[in-house]
Amino acid sequence: MKILAGLAVCTGAAWAFSDTASFYSSRELDTSHHVVPGKDLSLELGQIAPSFCADGDKLHIYRVSNLARVAPAQVGGTFIKNVHYKGVDDIESVVDSFFAAGASEPVIYDIEDGQRHLIEEFLTSNSCVIVQGKPTFSKIETQKREEVEEHEGNEDQPEAVDAPEAVGAPDEGDAPKSSKKKSNLFREYQFFTPGVWSALIVSLFLVFVSSTAIGWITSIQTSYHAFEKQIDYEKKTE
Repeated sequence: MKILAGLAVCTGAAWAFSDTASFYSSRELDTSHHVVPGKDLSLELGQIAPSFCADGDKLHIYRVSNLARVAPAQVGGTFIKNVHYKGVDDIESVVDSFFAAGASEPVIYDIEDGQRHLIEEFLTSNSCVIVQGKPTFSKIETQKREEVEEHEGNEDQPEAVDAPEAVGAPDEGDAPKSSKKKSNLFREYQFFTPGVWSALIVSLFLVFVSSTAIGWITSIQTSYHAFEKQIDYEKKTE
């Protein structure tokens, strides 16, 4: 039980951070929160987009799928350990903020090689850089969608097995076979429902009680008449 509880805690923690990723900007930002919403980050970048880079510098944006949550050593700028993204649109909004502000078009690199990367790897030659970690929520949503589709496929499997019988029906001149499933009286007519059964049982019980009471009253009357006849006989004997 302790092992299962530990696994549950670890799984919950992994799912809690599945829609967050680290972020680095060579330009200092005003945010200082531990978790920053992706929309708020995009709004702040849009405000400083025209002056984000020095004159003549080109902005390079690295979007990394497996970026470590480790701040670069001895480097200025702003590091955010957790940026919360609600969806893929929030990831794209970081780039869109520069286009909306009319800034020069950035150079975008999408890195999805499955390897773990550090922010320092992308700070060697460019002074105007954004390193954006991409969360794993898209993979989790895909996995959940595949599990749902697989579950629905398992439920529809009996119907798929019955399908060849209808497809294999005779050609012209023969009456087509009915693909209707066999159903019992409960499914077809829904007459003997639980309520009907309950009413029937109660009715039978009331009939039994009534017949017992009538028999009891009849026996009392018979005993009374027999006792009355015995008294009349004793009077006549006297």
